[in-house]
Formats: sequence, C-alpha cells, structure tokens
Amino acid sequence: GGPQYATPPPDGELAGWLAQGAADLVAVLSDPDRPCWTFSGDGTAAFWARRQALETVVHRVDAQRAAGLPHPVDPDLAEDGIAEVLEVMLPRQVAYGRTAAPTTGAAPALWSYRCV
Repeated sequence: GGPQYATPPPDGELAGWLAQGAADLVAVLSDPDRPCWTFSGDGTAAFWARRQALETVVHRVDAQRAAGLPHPVDPDLAEDGIAEVLEVMLPRQVAYGRTAAPTTGAAPALWSYRCV
C-alpha cells in the first residue's frame, strides 16, 4: 500500500508532533536496506532518505532566500538533486505522459548543467 497520513494536532501541540515525526523518520531511515513502498523501483528506505534530504534542502533554500539570507547548498547534495531529477523524476513524468522524453539529435548525448 501507499503512504498513510497522520492528522495534525491542534496548534499548541504542533511543535511536539513535528519533533516526534522527525524522530520517527530518522528511526525508520536508519536502516537504508529496509524494504518499503516507494514510487520508484528502489523499494528501500535509502530511496526515502535521499528524497527527504533533497526535499528538505529545497524548502530550506526557499526560506533562506525569502528572508534574504545566504542559502548555500553542499555541491554533492546539489549534484545528487540533479541526478534524482534526471534518473527518477523525469522518467516517471515521461511514463505518465506528463512530459516528452528529452531528445538530443545526436548520439552519444552530452548534456551540461550550470548551477547558479
């Protein structure tokens, strides 16, 4: 089965609920080989550890930019984010017909990315 979602508590209890959720997530992800549901072919907790690290950095950068603060990202994590888009997210979107597969016009293809 797919993911199950908990109902958030009243506002006064939200901080503790979030802290407990984070602790639960760390505990579950501590075994990267643990089998679990994913929307990709991996099927292990390692998929979600990667996904959560990348999702968290995106929201951290958004918040820091909105506040006018520096927003550095570890280069290895940024590179992994690009790899995830190309290896996981893009093929999924192509499979669902939500976007066309990229074309290069020549083989072998060489793509370059400039992160700013």
